[in-house]
This record gives sequence, C-alpha cells and structure tokens, in this order.
Amino acid sequence: MGSTARPTATIGDAYLEKATRFVHGYFTGSAGSLRLMVEVEDAASHKMVERERIDGPVLSSVSALAKRLEPGAGPFPTSNDAATEAWGRGEFEKAVTLDPEFGPAWLSWMNSLARAGDPAGAIKVAERALEHPVKSEIDGLRIELERATLEKDSHAEHEALLKLTARVADPQLLANLGSIEVRAREFRLAEGDYKKLLALEPDNPEAMNLLGYAYGLDGKIADAVARFAEYGKLPGQEPNSVDSLGEVYFMNGEFAEAEKAFLRAHELNPALAAGGDLRKAAYARWLTGDVPGADKIFGRYLDFRARMKDPGVEWEHAVWEFSTGRKDLAIAPSEIPFSQRRHATARVAGRCEVAVGSRAVEESVRSDAAGFRRSVSHGLRRSAGRARRSGGSETNRRPVASAGLGGRAGAPVPGVSQIRRASPYAGFMSFSRLLNVHQKFPERPIADIPATVMKELADAGFGDTLTPGSRIAIGVGSRGISNVATIVRAVVDYWKSRGFSPFLFPAMGSHGAATAEGQADVLAHYGIVEATMGCPVISSLEVTALGSTPEGIEAFMDKNAYKSDGVFLIGRIKWHTDFAGKIESGLFKMMAIGLGKFAGAQRYHTFAYRLGLEHVIRSIGRQVLRSGKILGGLAILEDANHNTAQLTAVPVNQMEKKEEELLALAKSWMGRIPVKEVDILIIDEIGKTYSGAGMDTKVVNRSVNGEYNPWDTAPRIHRIFVRGLSDRSYGNGVGVGMADVINDRLLKVIDWTPTQINSLTASTPAAIRTPAHFPTDEMCLEKFWPTVGKFQKSDVTIAWIANSMELARLRLSENLRAEIEANPMLEIEGEAEPLDFDESGNLHNLMDVAMVGH
Repeated sequence: MGSTARPTATIGDAYLEKATRFVHGYFTGSAGSLRLMVEVEDAASHKMVERERIDGPVLSSVSALAKRLEPGAGPFPTSNDAATEAWGRGEFEKAVTLDPEFGPAWLSWMNSLARAGDPAGAIKVAERALEHPVKSEIDGLRIELERATLEKDSHAEHEALLKLTARVADPQLLANLGSIEVRAREFRLAEGDYKKLLALEPDNPEAMNLLGYAYGLDGKIADAVARFAEYGKLPGQEPNSVDSLGEVYFMNGEFAEAEKAFLRAHELNPALAAGGDLRKAAYARWLTGDVPGADKIFGRYLDFRARMKDPGVEWEHAVWEFSTGRKDLAIAPSEIPFSQRRHATARVAGRCEVAVGSRAVEESVRSDAAGFRRSVSHGLRRSAGRARRSGGSETNRRPVASAGLGGRAGAPVPGVSQIRRASPYAGFMSFSRLLNVHQKFPERPIADIPATVMKELADAGFGDTLTPGSRIAIGVGSRGISNVATIVRAVVDYWKSRGFSPFLFPAMGSHGAATAEGQADVLAHYGIVEATMGCPVISSLEVTALGSTPEGIEAFMDKNAYKSDGVFLIGRIKWHTDFAGKIESGLFKMMAIGLGKFAGAQRYHTFAYRLGLEHVIRSIGRQVLRSGKILGGLAILEDANHNTAQLTAVPVNQMEKKEEELLALAKSWMGRIPVKEVDILIIDEIGKTYSGAGMDTKVVNRSVNGEYNPWDTAPRIHRIFVRGLSDRSYGNGVGVGMADVINDRLLKVIDWTPTQINSLTASTPAAIRTPAHFPTDEMCLEKFWPTVGKFQKSDVTIAWIANSMELARLRLSENLRAEIEANPMLEIEGEAEPLDFDESGNLHNLMDVAMVGH
C-alpha cells in the first residue's frame, strides 16, 4: 500500500497535509478474532483504488495493518488483550496494572487527570510510569515530556523534545521545541527547528512566519526579509508577512523601515489588527524623532478606530500622549475639550467619560503605557548597537531619548498590547480579557456549482431508464444550506434538459409550523419559488401510506411525490443533534421524516423514543425504498466555513452505504470550539437556520433532553448564555431550553406555536424549557459566573461564538492563551480586549464587530 503513510486526526487534516491517498478501515469481530477491511481512496478522483482484507487475532491484525501502511511501524504497544480492552473503555489504571509496559495507557491516564484539573495526580502517574521502562521508547519520551510540561520544568521539557524530535518527524513537536528555544533566546537553534518543520511541511505559513521572526531576533534582517517574502507569496498571507517584517525591522532598531512596512501592511489590508498597523507605524515614526509626523499617523489610527465606533478612542489617545512624554494631557482627558488639543489627532471628537479621579486615571494610563515603554526598549538597544557599530552616535539614532524612556526589556513590539477600553461597566466586570481567534479551517469551495451538479447527475445516469415527459418530484429540506437555491435550480435544469417535467416539494416533516403554507414560506425565504426555479413548487401535508416496517412502524410519503413518476431528494449530509451513528442527518433521514410530513414525523419520533432514531430512520428509509418511487438524490457536503464543498450524486441502490461514507467525511470537516473546557459559552444567536435543535448540540455539548456534556468530541462546557434568536428562525425558539441563562429580549421574540409544535413532534420537550433570564447581558454574566466553581472572575474561562454554525472566528478568554497558542490551526488576531458593554449593559454581536487582524 505504499511506504509513506502518515497518521492524521481527520480527513480535513489529511487534505492539509496534501495527501494523495486516504486509507479507510472497516472491521467486524467475534470471539477474539478481527476482520479488517481496508480501502485506499485516490484523493483526486475519490475512487477506491485498492482493497485488502486481514483476518486474525485483534492485536496481531492491527500490527499487521500498521506494517502494511508503514513498513517501519513497530508492533502494537501491548500484546495483552485485556489491557487493550480496559484502555479502550477508559479504565486506564486497570490497563497499566495488567501491562505496566503499556505506554499509551499511561499517557491516556495522565491526560485524563490533567483535563480533569488534577495536574498533581497526573504527575504522580507519570512518576509511576517512569519507574520501569514502557515497551516503546517513543512513548517513554512522551511521558517524560508530559511530566515536564505539567511541572513547568522548561529545561526537562526542552530535553524531552530534543530526544523526541531526533526520533520522530513530528511538525508539532518541532514547533514546540522552536518556541522553547526562542523563549530561551537560543534563536539559531530555533531557526534549525523551523527549517526542519518546513522540510516536512514546505507550505506551512505559521512555520514560515516563525522562522522569519527567529531570523529577526537573531539580527539576520536579510534572511528575515527573504523568508517573509516567501511567506507573503502564499494565498492571503501578504498583509501579515509585511506586518511581520515591520516588527522585525522595529525590534532591530530600523524604525524608518518599520514604519514603511506597517503602512504598507495597512494599505494591503486596513482591517489587519483592527487598524493596529497604523498605531505601530506611529510609534516607529516617533522613535525617529519626528513627533508631529508620528501624531499625524496616530491621528489616522484614531480616525480608523472611531469609524469602527470604538468607545476607547479617547483612552488610546491618553496612553499615546503618556507614552510619548506628554503626561499632563494624558491624565486629564475629561478636562480638556478634545477639539482644543494641539495635536493632529484632535479631529476625532469626544471626551473621555471614565468616572474616576485624575490620580486613578494617571495610574491606569501609566499601567497601560508601561507595556509600550518596555516594548520599545529592545528596539532602542538594537538601534543604539547598530549606531555604535556604524560609527554613529546613540543620540543621533535615538533623538527622543529625552522623553524619559526607561531601559527595561522583555515585552513585544508596540501594538501588541491592546489598550484597555473605557466603559461604564469596566469597574464591575473583571473577567479575563478576550482574544479574537481565527480557526484556519480548510477552504473547499466548489468553483462552479451548476456545472458540478450537471456532471454528477449525468455521470450517475439519472433519467436514463425513465420515459421522456415523466413527472419528477424533487424534495427540498428546510435547513440553512449554503447556495441551496443555486443547487436546487441546477437540479431542476438537469431534469428539464433531459426532457422531464420536474416540480419541487418541501420535505421537512413538521417544520414551517406543520402547515403547507408555512413549509412553502420556508422555501420561499431561501429563494425557492416557481419564478426563480423554473418549475412549480407544490406544498401539501397530505400523505400516502406505504405499509409497515418489521417493527410495526407505518411509513408515509408526501401524496404529490407519490403520484409522480419518481422522487429525487436534495439534502445536506451532516451529524445529527440528537444522536451519534453511521447515518444521521441526510438523504435517508429526509426519506423517512421529511417525506413523512407531520403525520410521519410525529409517529417516527415516538418510536425513536424506544428504538433509537438511527434505527427508525434506517427502517423507515428501507420501507420507503420498497415503494419503488425513489430515484436517488444529490448529497451536499459543506466544509467548516460553510462553503459548498462536495456535491455527490447518489443512485438509489447505493443510498444507505454511500451515506455512511459521506457522513464520515462530513464529520471530519465539521467545526468545533477548539479548547478542552469552557466555564461560560456565550452564544449571540440560536435558531433553526443554524441547527435543527436551535444550536448544534455537538458543538455546545448539550443534549436536547437536558444532559450536560454528553459528547466526548466536544469541550466540556459548564454554562451556556444565549443572547438572542435569529430573525431567520421566524420565531421558532427550539433549543432555548439547552441554555442556562438568557437575555429577556430572547423570550420576547419567541413564537411559541411553531416552537411547541417542532419540539413536541420531536419528543424533546426539554429543548423548550425556559431558563433563568435577566434584562441585560451584564446581569446574566454577573448572576451566573459564581456557579462555575471559581472564586475569582479572572479565572473564569469564556468562549464567545456568533452561533453554533459559524465557528471560524470566535473569542476566547486570555486565560486560555497557552492552549490557543499550542494549536497550529488557531491564529490570534489583534490583542486581548475586555468584555465591552454598552450604556445599557449589553454586548454587541460578534458579527457586528470587526474581528479581523494580525
């Protein structure tokens, strides 16, 4: 099967690794024997190009498969079946008792204790594990690394990483090693680490950026320039590469060049760091001795922030004046009309409204300015050193030394510390500040959706066996599918081009308030009407009975669809919010619950209460297939950015098996909240447009029946605060019951008729319980933070998302920074900011706030 296999967590990660082939595995087993069925998929054609079967005892079969995939692979780290079974069940202590040399079990035990907040217990387990060698040397080194990390022993962590990276070609280990060596100011060693990382992943943008910084910290400006130039050639990376170059110039005392780079970065992307490049350019100009010029650039920055309605503009101006030696103006901003100030920045109107005394203002401004003073000292020392080496004087290179700057070092470049914003609630809210975080999900958009639909359906032979003129019923669901109108129109056009007579009908169970008009209205809101689709849209709740399943469940089909010559379905494949299985939300569920309308949906959910929803979906779906009416369907897969990423024609004879395969792929692409545990999750909006349950249960880790944290694939979330309901949910507030606290305004916009119909039909009454509610966002957080088991607000961890579907950009509290920075898929944009309440004590929606930057 080839000799260069590499493990990845998901198919998405494999695409990022530029894999050319994927290995899929299926297994069955009985009486200690395992049958492994392995298929190799070609990444370009998505066709299976190789198949193999391995039979035998479980552990020897797994070891044999590993050898086939990677000839250098060693055997499974234990030969003890009972230890393996205990490990798989999470009984880690039992597993290592049965086999003390079982390294992965020791590591799993350590990690489970650390995640549960018991680092001391994890360290004790590590010490026990290291009392005798484990079977795998690599596992032993990983145990040493985990212990060192938990003990915060940087020397031991460094030694363990050195040993591991000498034995394992692991990009993440190399990145961690480089980070430690940068902190130790061993820049040349870090350069070597990042070069090795790039040898493994030549187009890794983060590694390119880090290598450029390492060169800069080592004073190798020419090398840094070359590396950032390469980095900037990657799609979308030029603005950040130029910004990084500016920071390298700055830290090396090349302030004029730094200013040019920062201004260029702002020109390329004005929203980078929320305008922060102008701020950094102003500091660079100031350090050349041109104070009026610096004030002018900083005025541009304040103008930019004012246009973004930043309430902290006056505060930022005060810190600027304090940092640049103008203390009197800085500490009394509320006493001097802004329009009368003598600087060019005076064109931003307003007064500082922080209701504290001048002494408190001075101390607060002094604190914020101190970070800047520390940050420039490194650049000043570099500048002075270069002046001495070139025969110049320090005074000539640093004409603003009279501003009273100290010589302390150790902080990053200016612009890295976001100024604390003034707010009427600032004195009362002292949660950890929030970081704007970008999850760098792979982008997989289909360039030409209509052409792709045409090709897929033609290649699958749809219509080849039908008589021209046949009436084709095309079922469409109700969820917020990206490009749904374009996709549906392309399907209609395909059938019409083949000489058939298509019509559309809603296949959405009880949605749209369980009325024909309501369901037609749902489709209309997505642009699916006769005028845009080029065919009739026929909505009815009448059904035709199709007989009963072996369990005695009567199946139904939309009456108009049943009278047609064939039924074709259009549906998105994704995980379901109520259960986990091999078939969840998709074409099979649409065949069962969607085609069954209100009568079927209500009955099926009742049976699902006893039999399980996947079982009912499969059983009803098979009964519908027996009707002979189903032609097949078009499966839609979306990536984590909600691009239409794959369109797959599914003939009727492949529907069940193909959907299992597509669901596995879709799950690997789904977005998640990228930390292990969160005390408070803030959600701006819930609604049917984001999830059938109002909020995606597998993102927020809740069950529609009220259970907390039922999914091991999502972070543990202790409290959920929901702020509002999407307008596109049309009053359906299903999912409100999964929140712990909500704002009063959410309750006011719920239409309880469709909400109750939807929830009770699905047998999930807990999903519409009314949680605790308060009149303002500030009050909701104040009332609920003490319930998470923390004594200090600053220790409370927070994640803030716009909704459970759009997760590419979110906010995470600064006390999660270490976890964020350890994840190469995450990028911090701009600087940490406090929770910013308006005058009424409410927050602004994330979608209404610029969240782009560095």
